[in-house]
Formats: sequence, structure tokens, C-alpha cells
Amino acid sequence: MIKKKDICILIQGRLGSKRCRRKLVRKIGNTCLIDNILTKVNHSVISKKYNCYYAVGDSLLMKKIKNYKNIKLIKRNNASINSDQPKIVYNYFNNIKEKYICFLNPCAVFLRMSTLDKAI
Repeated sequence: MIKKKDICILIQGRLGSKRCRRKLVRKIGNTCLIDNILTKVNHSVISKKYNCYYAVGDSLLMKKIKNYKNIKLIKRNNASINSDQPKIVYNYFNNIKEKYICFLNPCAVFLRMSTLDKAI
């Protein structure tokens, strides 16, 4: 049986996406994609049950974390944020102690934290 302490939540992002540059910080109404997911996780029961990480390397994205006390920052290096090779993109995994990672896509704006909680 998988223990809750062995599971973490991971939100990762970068500004240099190929198809839609800076999409994570573009305004959508009164928020942006990255603030939307960080707010949902930070204020939900998810952040009380599991360690939640925010893995970014761009300074603009790093500044976002100051408003979210229940989410830990993992600083990605330039190689990680500029590569398309999985081994390089995920080179920060050694900073994660949990055995299982639940990736949250910031572009999934309609994801409910209750749905995530049930799925885990």
C-alpha cells in the first residue's frame, strides 16, 4: 500500500515554451495560469496532506512563490528550463525525497482539487 508521505505534488513551469511563449504568466481575467494552480493547491486540503513543490528557473516565475506558503520552491537550472531532453529537464528530481510524483499541469484550469484528492 502506498503511504501519503511517499507522494508529492509537483507544479513545474518555464516561460520559454515553443508554441505559446510566456503562457503561464499571460493574464486571463484577473489572474494567470500559474497563479491559478498555485492558489488552488495552496488553499486546498492537498497542501495539508502532501508535500507540494513548485519547480521553476525563470526569475519571474520564482517571484510568484512568495504568496504561497504551503508550496516549496525547487530552483531549476538553465539546462533544465531550456532543454527538451527528459533527462536534462528533470535533473532537479534529486531534490524530491518522495517515491511518487503527481504532476499538475498549470494549463488544466478546470481541475478541481477534490478531483485530484480522490484520484490520489
